[in-house]
Amino acid sequence: MGKKPFWLDDVQWSKVSRRFSDDTNYPRMIDDRTAVSGIIHVLTTGCAWADCPPTYGPYRLLFWRYRRWLRRGLWETMAAASSGHGSAPMPARSFGLVAGVSPGRSKG
Repeated sequence: MGKKPFWLDDVQWSKVSRRFSDDTNYPRMIDDRTAVSGIIHVLTTGCAWADCPPTYGPYRLLFWRYRRWLRRGLWETMAAASSGHGSAPMPARSFGLVAGVSPGRSKG
């Protein structure tokens, strides 16, 4: 792949982390910050879900959370929260891709 993995910094995470506090009806195999970072990595690089670096956790879990959070409208609220004052916003392209069809392809 060659792309450096994306990680939310502390300021970015503080802007969006409370959005996940209501979403507790599923097991936490990986923490939300890691999942969001992995999902943004897939969205910004355009890689297939199965090609996502394993440092983010199982790609099927990332894809499942992406779809769950998409249905719940969390990406739109995260984009709005990210555009506030302060540090650099999260990659805008990440949220531009979430409107319709899922990015990348899941191999398997």
